[in-house]
Amino acid sequence: RADCTSWWELTALALHVHPSVATMARTLLSGAVVVYNGEPIRDLSLSAFLDKFIEKKPKSSWRSGGTWHGGSEIAPARK
Repeated sequence: RADCTSWWELTALALHVHPSVATMARTLLSGAVVVYNGEPIRDLSLSAFLDKFIEKKPKSSWRSGGTWHGGSEIAPARK
């Protein structure tokens, strides 16, 4: 029943950090119907996000090559 939501709520949601939430809110504000193939309550939940986050492979970085010796990237530790 998102098509019955108040205009001001949709305006705030159009600026949401989550891209899917912002896109759906902008779609409703334009007067179009949101087409989503799935279950948004389950697909956009925190647990679904954390599952994707956990399954995500870590990025390879220069640190894994053994050249990083601690400290931060801006001010590495001295030897």
